[in-house]
Parts: sequence; structure tokens; C-alpha cells
Amino acid sequence: MGSAPKLPINVPKSIEFINKLTAKTDQGKVTWRKGDDSFFTTLGDGIRVDLIVVRDEVGEYSFKRFLVQTPKAVEFEYANPHATANRYIMSILSGGNPMLAALDKLVQVVSRQTDKGLSRAIDALDDL
Repeated sequence: MGSAPKLPINVPKSIEFINKLTAKTDQGKVTWRKGDDSFFTTLGDGIRVDLIVVRDEVGEYSFKRFLVQTPKAVEFEYANPHATANRYIMSILSGGNPMLAALDKLVQVVSRQTDKGLSRAIDALDDL
């Protein structure tokens, strides 16, 4: 089993940011784009948020790394020590880590949002 990830100094603020980002994403106010192994978005003032992800054997995403950058610096970075495990095993290994739980929820909301494009394509085929 890997060592526990190093938590940022201000864990409550970090979790608050992740939870707000998740809520705004779920409301459709934050739009994410999908890269080869990542999801990313740009917020106001040039803030970029990246989720580096892996897919498990059933096609579900988990995050490897979460990164928040301003034009001048990396403001927040968090690596997942259990990124290669499937989500069920990850939840056991994380031992109730609130940061991992918040980021897992964000990944699931983001992946649902970006997968809607494929759903629209399927609907378009159904309409033919």
C-alpha cells in the first residue's frame, strides 16, 4: 500500500474549492474539455484546473493528479496514491480521506458532463 498523500496546508479551503467547483460543474456553469488522459477547464483570471485521470477495467475514471494554476504559479496540487486502483478499492484504501472523496466526486461529475457529447451523437443516430 502506498504512503498517504501529503495534504495541502489549508485542507478546509482546498476541499471548499473542490466542492464549489463540483457544484458549479454539476449546474453547467463550469465546462470541462477532455484531453487524452485529462479533463481541464479555465476559470476567470486565467486560472486553469487540470484533472489527470486513469480509467479502470470497467471504464470509470479516477484521478491521478489535480492541479490548480494561475498565470504566475501552481496554487494547489494533489496526487492520488491509489490512482491505478478501481474506484471501489480506492474508496477502501483512502480510509475516508475527505480530499480524495471530494476529488472523486468531482471526477464523476466532470466525466458525466464530458460524456454527454457521445450521448448526443447516439441520439442523433437514433433520429436518422
